[in-house]
Amino acid sequence: MVKSEVWLPQTLRNEIYEIIKRKTKGGQTPITESDLLLFLENEGIRVSRREVVNILAELETYGYVRVKSSGENERIILFKQTSKTGLSEA
Repeated sequence: MVKSEVWLPQTLRNEIYEIIKRKTKGGQTPITESDLLLFLENEGIRVSRREVVNILAELETYGYVRVKSSGENERIILFKQTSKTGLSEA
């Protein structure tokens, strides 16, 4: 079941942020971009790799995640613990 075919950018960003936070166990375990895409698909969220890369860049700019290159087409995503409570402040 697909949650929605149309996402507002903030809603999708928040959803991706929450999945990263949950799947990295609050920053203890990194995940790959491929894992994130699989988690999104399992949640019923259709999103392109390009959209995910753009959102990861936003989240990294805001200081919520750290993204490292791990090969030619793969990225490692690390959740950064912050004093902020969530993305609503971003």
